[in-house]
Amino acid sequence: MLAEHDIYAKLKSAILALDFAPGDTLQESYIGTLFGVSRTPAREALRALMDEGLVAKSGRFYQVKRFTHEEVRLIYELREALECHAGRLATERATDAELLELREQIAAHFEEVSTKLTDWVTDGSAFHSRIAELSGNELLSKQLQLIHDKVTIFTRIGDKEYRDILLKAMGDHFRIVDAMIRRNPIIVEEEIRQHIRFGLELYKRNSQIQPAV
Repeated sequence: MLAEHDIYAKLKSAILALDFAPGDTLQESYIGTLFGVSRTPAREALRALMDEGLVAKSGRFYQVKRFTHEEVRLIYELREALECHAGRLATERATDAELLELREQIAAHFEEVSTKLTDWVTDGSAFHSRIAELSGNELLSKQLQLIHDKVTIFTRIGDKEYRDILLKAMGDHFRIVDAMIRRNPIIVEEEIRQHIRFGLELYKRNSQIQPAV
């Protein structure tokens, strides 16, 4: 039988993989049956995800969180502030070897994109999460991970735009890490700020941020 933490992790993974869409109902009995457990551990997993802001309560049932325009705006304002600060700290604290390794990872991703499509959301989040780790501030890193999880839920990119957006994002990533390697925190912050603002405008333009009902 799965441990309570395993149920939480598997359910969270399914939500972030968009196996459950925003607004989908998550009944305790269904989650329990899905993972082969009783309703009690299923309920605890749902409550933990509600505390993280990925699940909301609707009457007697839980739902995958559906974010309003205003909630997305607030999330992006907070993301911008925290990621800019994380970028500054990482620029000051990361070793040369760590920054060069990060750039090599971006280059490898770029090489992969040249031959096939990849998961832009996952890879983009991994890049930003690594910068947060390099900031040396564990609390900051944890807060940003919660934000990235929320962004994953309301991120939707049309197939027609996918590659162009991916290449634009990767170009931003190259500029960010190159400024970090040059130890220029001012440029790092500005590049991150513009990168995040582009993301918000993109989601607005594609009408992918859905209002709550």
